Amino acid sequence: MATLTTTESSEEINPDSISETVDRLKNSSISENTLRAYYSDWKRFCQFCGGIRKPALPADSDTVTAYIAWLVSLRKRYSTIRRHLTSIGRIHELKHAKNPVKDPQVEIVLSGAARETGAAPRSATPITWPLLTQLVDNCPPSVIGIRNAALFLIGWSAALRRSEIASMKWEDITFGDLGVTVHLPRSKTDPTGLGYDLAIPYSGHKKYCPVVRLKQWQERIRRYTGVVFTRLGKGGEAFYFYSDVLGKKLSDKSISNIIKQGIYEIGEDPRKYSGHSLRRGFATECGRMGIPERLIQRQTRHLSISVLRSYIDAGNIWDENPLRAVWHEIGRVIRQPGAESNPASPLPITETPLHQD
Repeated sequence: MATLTTTESSEEINPDSISETVDRLKNSSISENTLRAYYSDWKRFCQFCGGIRKPALPADSDTVTAYIAWLVSLRKRYSTIRRHLTSIGRIHELKHAKNPVKDPQVEIVLSGAARETGAAPRSATPITWPLLTQLVDNCPPSVIGIRNAALFLIGWSAALRRSEIASMKWEDITFGDLGVTVHLPRSKTDPTGLGYDLAIPYSGHKKYCPVVRLKQWQERIRRYTGVVFTRLGKGGEAFYFYSDVLGKKLSDKSISNIIKQGIYEIGEDPRKYSGHSLRRGFATECGRMGIPERLIQRQTRHLSISVLRSYIDAGNIWDENPLRAVWHEIGRVIRQPGAESNPASPLPITETPLHQD
């Protein structure tokens, strides 16, 4: 196709090049992990459509509702079904096709799926401070143990997502007199790359100090550039000295597996934990200690205060429990002289249990 030349300048305009740039910018608007999830879900949808001999692109609402029913029959979680529909809709929009997910019939069937499967998301069990210290205690003095101890403590103290742990680079780490500053050039809540700095002060306890452990890891591998938490090969220390292994970052899945393995080794159920457990554990522990939300939010970088409060509430269910006040008042009434025969007593006192077998 012929190029065009603007009248105000000699710059040439190539329509083909512009079209390619537009497509590239569309893909750049989505994170790599999200794009990978879209195409994984889309591949499965195409296989389903092939099985029922219906076109996947463009798909109609009947095909999508049938797909929802199929996923329900496979006992998929509601959040998984929603993610699949998001992928289907997004692919249609990128291909300039009508989005079948927005059809009212699809919404009705999806609502039924929510009732049948349960719409509540399954949350990872938080790794609170006592559990975190057990993980660190169980790390051996080998190179893989030094790496994992630093990973656990930094991931927890900076409330990092697993993708953020995997993407950390030494160039974004600054050690100082007060502790370490971690610069996050890009994250889930900062897709445009404005960046965010997190401060991690010294803890005062060398064994569980994230700053000390991170420095120990750096000195062990003698690297000051590139990925912080690198792969070590299947044999751990056996493959450590190969430069083609050291320097390759861990995947998001690997981060989750390292956490699960650590949890398993200290006798806990790894199925209850995930790569999100470190981040969730930090917020939960802060909530239990009564730290103000604004300070917690500064470290966790939550855009939604309601999501943050779900973590904080999980840490407060014992400390900020209304039954503590109730039991205290009941005890005060019982301890008063003649409370059992006092008709003004706010609660009846009985020697027998309320429910008997």
